[in-house]
Amino acid sequence: EYPNPDLIFYHGSTVRKWSGNSVRVLSEKFSGISVVVGHSHRTSVITRRTANGIAKSYEVGCLCSMDVEYDIFPDWTHSVLVGTISSGGFDFVPIVIDRGVYYFEGKKYEVKG
Repeated sequence: EYPNPDLIFYHGSTVRKWSGNSVRVLSEKFSGISVVVGHSHRTSVITRRTANGIAKSYEVGCLCSMDVEYDIFPDWTHSVLVGTISSGGFDFVPIVIDRGVYYFEGKKYEVKG
């Protein structure tokens, strides 16, 4: 239940087709609980209204190389999740990195190296 009983972090073991579908399945599995999941290398935010309020579930992208030998153009997204967690609640914002550039709080940043 740390740090919040309404939120779980889950690596994931199954990847569904299309961004958001992997976390949508987990959101339904953990009914009423918000989920942060990796593994799929995609970025999305899914919301569901539940008896406990809004369940916010996040699929987090990756920071790995997109140059893989088994796929010419993998359906992946470079991204990170920035947020706040407390005993009273939580919220996250995905930061998508596109061709080495991302925007955060109104400023443009370039990824070096």
